[in-house]
Amino acid sequence: MNKKISIIFQLGSMITLIAIVVFFSISMLCYILILIHVLNFNYLRNSSNRHEFRLCVQAAGLLIAFLLLFIYSTGQFIINRASDLPLLFTWRLFNPLVTGFLSWVQPWMCLALNTEVRQNVLRILFCRRKNLFVSR
Repeated sequence: MNKKISIIFQLGSMITLIAIVVFFSISMLCYILILIHVLNFNYLRNSSNRHEFRLCVQAAGLLIAFLLLFIYSTGQFIINRASDLPLLFTWRLFNPLVTGFLSWVQPWMCLALNTEVRQNVLRILFCRRKNLFVSR
């Protein structure tokens, strides 16, 4: 009975691994095609196109963060299956760092790539008296 559960667990893990790799690969392929299109056709001359490109860079940053989490989780799974407890406990020491990194990826990407958000945050931090929200 225990062997049957182990086989089902391994099969489920393989299906999950395959699904994640396939969807991640499709997403990265789409972003590469967008980047090639942008670089080949001088797409960034229009300001609205530059904003769209910055959003694509933000999404690419999230995909890279997802890749790092995937590598970390896969490493933890492999170490757990190998029953190497000292290495597993050492590996799990990085769990708060990985979790903290993932919870801050989107805000840092917004601050780095969105001029309006960055200006408003700086105004709040430095207590400037100018209007924070300017209507267009």
